[in-house]
Amino acid sequence: IKTKQGSYNTPLQINYTGILSFSSLQDNDYNLMNSQEQLTLENQRGRGLGAGLSPDEIAAVPT
Repeated sequence: IKTKQGSYNTPLQINYTGILSFSSLQDNDYNLMNSQEQLTLENQRGRGLGAGLSPDEIAAVPT
């Protein structure tokens, strides 16, 4: 960090230079739900699009 003293009656001036880097990326091996699993969860919670569906309607949805 460098600091400098300003002069009287001069506007504030801020200069910033930053560098960001990553040495490794996080794995993207996620265990995601398919559409039927999502609707079943919503049905169990009573919220979302699956809240009003029957188990037979959820089973008929393509995965």
